[in-house]
Amino acid sequence: MKKPIFRSEEEIQQVRVSRPGSDGYALFRMVFDPERGETTAAVLGVHEHPPGIEPIVPHCHNEVEETVYIISGEGTVKLGEDPHAMEEYDFRAGSCWYVPPGCYHQIINRGDLATKMVVSYFRNDAKPISHRLVSEALTVVELTQGQS
Repeated sequence: MKKPIFRSEEEIQQVRVSRPGSDGYALFRMVFDPERGETTAAVLGVHEHPPGIEPIVPHCHNEVEETVYIISGEGTVKLGEDPHAMEEYDFRAGSCWYVPPGCYHQIINRGDLATKMVVSYFRNDAKPISHRLVSEALTVVELTQGQS
């Protein structure tokens, strides 16, 4: 059984991520990654898109689902099957979206501050499990008086 892991975002090295085709970049912290032996399949990262820079070119992940939750900042996300005809959605703190495998996406920071987001990735061949099933499989432990 894997051991629980607790860490602070500041403990994780931040790397600059860019893609050919633009001068844009994002700053990325890989919080949990199976390549490091920390998880079986879960991948969790924190992205920051600085203000005032060119966005990274649209890209897609053919075998990976992606979910995004905006912590801070504002901007526009473009999503679509065709990188030249994507739909635009304005976002702000609290916004979230799902990117299926093969869907092109692009983040555009339209604010004066960095756009910060939590991103998770899942292989689309992984065995699916719903939150309902996770909740139903809980091991309930009786708390003794004074515990919360």
